[in-house]
Amino acid sequence: ACSLGFFIHRPFLGLLVLLSIIPAFVIMYFVYWRTNKEHMPLRTVVIVILWGCLFAIPAIAVEGLLAYMFETVLKEQLDKKGFKIMLGALQAYLVAALVEETLKYLCVQTVRDRPELKTPFSIVLCGVSGALGFATLENVGYITSENSLNAFVIAVMRGVMAVPSHATEGGLIG
Repeated sequence: ACSLGFFIHRPFLGLLVLLSIIPAFVIMYFVYWRTNKEHMPLRTVVIVILWGCLFAIPAIAVEGLLAYMFETVLKEQLDKKGFKIMLGALQAYLVAALVEETLKYLCVQTVRDRPELKTPFSIVLCGVSGALGFATLENVGYITSENSLNAFVIAVMRGVMAVPSHATEGGLIG
């Protein structure tokens, strides 16, 4: 009833949440349902996706803390020309990428020893599943923190670019 109220009282936001979840389902359709499902049971796929969502929570906190530390330590440099670009690159590569990929790796390590993960493809599938859970929670966070027009553009752009990227990185980690 609570989630139904969410869609009734804020329908555009509910639509955006659905829009941010759909890319993960589409990718999982192609990766899981279109392949030999004997590699990993659906129950395990769902568990790994939920673990990926769970691992996204510390990523938010750690990335926020590291970004704040970079900005605080380098505050006087922010006025210099070109420094904001360098700060953005540091935050993208050192903060976001390092934290997110480490947490996705830990997500795979958390479930790696399950008895149903018998083949190399099942470990890859595990990485993709965890990464898609991670990306889905991240998407929901991005679109709920923006105004309606920006949120729609962000949902579409992340669905086309960031979610497939997370899935690819997750597959490589697996």
